[in-house]
Amino acid sequence: MAPTAKAENKFQRLLWLLMLPGRNGGADYAFGFQGQLEDDEIKGDGNSLNYTYRMHDPRIGRFFAVDPLDYKYPYYSPYSFSGNIVINARELEGLEPGEVLDAQGTVTLPITGFIAGALDIDQNTISQTLWLNGKGNVAWEAQKPGAITLGRVVLFSPTWATNKDVKKWTALVGHENTHRQRIEDSESTATWYVDYVKDWAGGTAYRDLIEEKIAYANEDLIHDFFKDPNNVQLFDGILYDNTITDVAKGYKMALLGLEKVRIPAMMQSIQTLTNDIAALQADIAKNPLKTEMFNGVEIVTDKRAMELNVMQGALNGAIGELKEAQNEASTLRSSGVTY
Repeated sequence: MAPTAKAENKFQRLLWLLMLPGRNGGADYAFGFQGQLEDDEIKGDGNSLNYTYRMHDPRIGRFFAVDPLDYKYPYYSPYSFSGNIVINARELEGLEPGEVLDAQGTVTLPITGFIAGALDIDQNTISQTLWLNGKGNVAWEAQKPGAITLGRVVLFSPTWATNKDVKKWTALVGHENTHRQRIEDSESTATWYVDYVKDWAGGTAYRDLIEEKIAYANEDLIHDFFKDPNNVQLFDGILYDNTITDVAKGYKMALLGLEKVRIPAMMQSIQTLTNDIAALQADIAKNPLKTEMFNGVEIVTDKRAMELNVMQGALNGAIGELKEAQNEASTLRSSGVTY
């Protein structure tokens, strides 16, 4: 017997996204597949979807205008939908496969390598993150942020969906994957989000939230990298090199990120810590630490002593991390990776 389900707001589609009669959300719901606005006036209910740049007919699985970036991908039909991968891919409206996101909505190997090298983020964390246009998604529509990380999914705004600036996208990938890595490193996903919400509920401004400070600091490292024309030339030279594979690009990008972003940032942090320690030691020399007698034993009660210990511990840790990063870069170079 044929099913006659009448559940509202539930879409069941044929292979090319065509709605089954009597088994869709009804005329009251304005959005269709992938959160795109339905245009039912000419072709009928669910037979035309209004994407950002062109109209899509789900009955034949094709657009009726060429992809704005068709000149970059001669091996694809300019009318194809999501790279002709209709089971597990989504239409990225000009970004597929793209320099940053591929047709499956995951970060490409070159950008993955760069972010992993630059920000010390696990490559698996980056590659296992799914990027989706937030348009029509309830979680994104609630606040409509530029981008939001929800577990292993990042929902980005329609504005980002039409932004073709690879450098800005790379910085965004760095920001959101900083969240992803810290979620992975936390006690649990729920714990991370509970702490985030508590921080926000306490009245802290968005950019001052602990997790956002960390993410924006990493994002700023990427922006600073691109301010140097020499860095841009090196980055583009790898990204747009058609003579090597994406895997090879990934290794080169990882080395570039290590040597031009992560290692210089670590050295700067070490220098700052060293200067702060020297200043505190000079202050202690000028104004000796305060002590008190307790049961015949002299005990240091000056808080500067604790501050000095904390700073020296942080310095030792930073030096250790720098050596690890330098060894990582050395290993890549010894295996023949250059840029």
